[in-house]
Amino acid sequence: MIAERALKLTNKIDNYTSLKENKNQIVGLTSRRAELEETLEELKTAVAAARILVKDKLIPADQVPDQGALVESIKSLKNGFTKEVIFVLEKSNWDPYKTACQQWIEAITNTCQSSWAQHTDSFVPKRNEELLDILRRIPGLDCTVDKINDIYASIKTMIKKPPASEEELTEFKGQVTELKKLWESIGSDKIPEKVIEFLKASITEKGAKLDLLDDEVLGWIRENALKDIFCITVVD
Repeated sequence: MIAERALKLTNKIDNYTSLKENKNQIVGLTSRRAELEETLEELKTAVAAARILVKDKLIPADQVPDQGALVESIKSLKNGFTKEVIFVLEKSNWDPYKTACQQWIEAITNTCQSSWAQHTDSFVPKRNEELLDILRRIPGLDCTVDKINDIYASIKTMIKKPPASEEELTEFKGQVTELKKLWESIGSDKIPEKVIEFLKASITEKGAKLDLLDDEVLGWIRENALKDIFCITVVD
């Protein structure tokens, strides 16, 4: 009788312990699942950026970091979990995956960022603050300069990180194309130094002296239909 009661008590303890262990496992597995979802989102973002840049030939395919260590760590987790659920709860089994994942994400992110920076540096027209300031004070060019400044502000945000979608890349290309057209509309990439010197002087209080208005400067003014915004005055 006593033995039977003792046995029942032992069974109850075993059942309670088992339930408690199962509860701890569920909590642990739920936590692991959340971690997996987080790393999966990071991987998706990194892969999406890399795929877009590789497709657009901004990153050579052979420069994409090797995925071997990451793939093997995922296989190990999957096989271990299949054999025993608690396998993924063991720190020694989980850490290799986490480390491999972080290392690959960091490597591909750095590769994408470096390639994107090189591309944007060569693809986006250089901004000349001094020239823009001069041109903005010329009647008839202020609106164009404002548009140029607005696009530069937009592009500045875009170049901080590689595009995460085809739409973002298309938008970036469109902005750069529009920027180039605006620069070309005022012939900024062909403005001779003498013209810049004349323009600088023309927006000062005293204006530009006649000796600055040579044939080269006058030719540029006529080519860009700006002759009506300048006039000659007598100063004391």
